Amino acid sequence: MVKILDEDGISYASYVYDSWGNILEEKGEPILRRLNPLRYRGYVYDEDTTLYYLQTRYYDPFTGRFINADDTAYVDTNSGTPLSTNMFAYCENNCLNNYDYDGRLLKEEKDAGRAFWKNNVAHYLKLYGWEFSAKFLLHSLKDKPSSLLYSSHDKITKIIKKTNEYKGFIRSIRKKYKNKWVVNKKSKITFKSGDLFGALHHVEATVNEIWINGSRYFQTVLKDTYDFKLENYSGNWPIKIGNNMAFSDQNLGIIVPYKIFIVINTRR
Repeated sequence: MVKILDEDGISYASYVYDSWGNILEEKGEPILRRLNPLRYRGYVYDEDTTLYYLQTRYYDPFTGRFINADDTAYVDTNSGTPLSTNMFAYCENNCLNNYDYDGRLLKEEKDAGRAFWKNNVAHYLKLYGWEFSAKFLLHSLKDKPSSLLYSSHDKITKIIKKTNEYKGFIRSIRKKYKNKWVVNKKSKITFKSGDLFGALHHVEATVNEIWINGSRYFQTVLKDTYDFKLENYSGNWPIKIGNNMAFSDQNLGIIVPYKIFIVINTRR
C-alpha cells in the first residue's frame, strides 16, 4: 500500500517505506492516512506499536525480525540456507527477493511446495485414474480455494451412486423409514477404495425426502471438508506417507482446506 486514491485518481494519502517496511514518509489527509490499516506489502499496521500483523505473528520492521518465534513444525533443514532454521528471521534476511504473507512460509517455498503436489502427486493420480482425487488436490493448492458444489447430474454423483458404500447406505434408509417420511436424517459414509477413497473418504450425509415429477426421492447432501489429518493407514504405506506429507504441508499453508457439497437424488 503506497497510495490511496479516489475514483478520479486524486491522491488523499501516500506512504514511502524502506526495504524492511519502516515508514520513511507520509503525506496527505492526516486522519485518513492514520486510520488506513493496510501498509507495507498489504500488512496490517499498528500505529501504537509500529508493528505489522502477518496473520500468525507480529513483525518489527525496525529490527527486521518477528517478535515471537515461528512454530518448530516449519523448520526447513533441507533448503541449504541457514536462516531457514531461524525462527525469528523475516524473509531469510532477503526482503527484496522474498515474500512472507502470513508469518509461516516464504512465498517462494510455498510455490515450490505446490509445484511438487501439482507436477508429481496430482499428475500420477490422473495417470492412475483417480480423477477427482487429483482435481480436489489441485483445488486445494490455492490461498483461498472456493467451496465446490456438485448436482445430481454431475459425473461424481453418478460414480458415487454405483458404489457399494452408497447403495448400502440407501438400503439402510429404506429399511428404517419403510413407512415414514425422511426428514433431515444425518449419518456418515466412508468410501474405502478407489478414487473416492482419495477424494472424499469420510463424508457427512443428510437425507430428506422430496417429490420430483410425482415420484418420491431421497435427496442426499454429502458434505466433506477437504483436509488432511494424521491417520494410521495400516498396511498401506504409500497412502500413509502421502497423507502425512499432505498434513505437514497443510500446516504450512501449501495445501488449504475447503468444503465440498454433493447433492444426490435417488428414487425411493
